[in-house]
Amino acid sequence: MAKVELRRIGVVSAGKIVGLMYGVFGIIAALFFVVYMLVISLLGVALSRSLLALFPAVFGVAFIFLLPVMYGLMGFVLGCLGALIYNFIAGKIGGLELETA
Repeated sequence: MAKVELRRIGVVSAGKIVGLMYGVFGIIAALFFVVYMLVISLLGVALSRSLLALFPAVFGVAFIFLLPVMYGLMGFVLGCLGALIYNFIAGKIGGLELETA
């Protein structure tokens, strides 16, 4: 077993990976949000007998596109920031030690 020290993380590389992961989480969150908004809309239509109660469903469908993009952008920024902080700290006290086979 060889020990390797991770001294530096590529800032943009970390941002891309974390951004894509958050984007996938955004898709999953959007699906739950859409189901929730559809249920709320259907209950509103059933109780009020008004088509205005369908507005939450339209809002939910818009979030199918908006949430993954917002999550992805947030993930990119946080991934870059996390890599910058890691690089600063690893430069001061040393990086993570990894064992390779």
